[in-house]
Amino acid sequence: MIVKFRGFITLPISLTIISIIFSIACTPQHIKEESNDAKVQSYLEKAKADDNDPLMWALFNNKIEAIELLIKSGCDINKQSEVGNIRHLGKFGGHTILHFVATSNNKRLIKYLIDNDANLNLQDGWGLTPLNMCSREGTAEMLKILIDAGSKIEIKDKKTRTALHNACRSDNFKKVAFLINAGAKINVKTRWGQTPLDYALEKNSESKIVKLLKKHGATTGDSD
Repeated sequence: MIVKFRGFITLPISLTIISIIFSIACTPQHIKEESNDAKVQSYLEKAKADDNDPLMWALFNNKIEAIELLIKSGCDINKQSEVGNIRHLGKFGGHTILHFVATSNNKRLIKYLIDNDANLNLQDGWGLTPLNMCSREGTAEMLKILIDAGSKIEIKDKKTRTALHNACRSDNFKKVAFLINAGAKINVKTRWGQTPLDYALEKNSESKIVKLLKKHGATTGDSD
């Protein structure tokens, strides 16, 4: 299985490691105490065969029905994974299932998680919210779903980047345009004084993104 994580690495990774990384609170024993549903028990057995957490097994096998049943049976969709060091993968931690789904294009699943009280603004070990992650790796359509549901646009990660900074880094015009129209601050700076325009210029100084930002009054960090 190949997993792309925030655009920085693309590595072969087993479902077992995924389970360790995300470690959502959904153990077979917990589920058995909550539900006698035959389908739930079937999903538990399949996950056990893969040596994987049930909810993560369902997610990475695209079993939407399984995810819904497991959550109804007691899985905590807001449980954050533990911070830890995994060889070759760097430091992972603090993710919820919504963080990961936000980087996909699965509109049905993200809406289901939101409807079931997934925390929109929970920050992971890097200070990233699902919206921050989506702005870097997801789509404009997923950004809209998150913002319409109440995601805060200006939350900064530990590198003090906002969603607009990350969208400019991703060089995606639709995401940048959507965030601007949603009210994102144009000239917000990181701790190093970088504005979204600085990131856009690094990608392509003649891009539509640069022109759009400037049209809305964007300046570089050294313009003051």
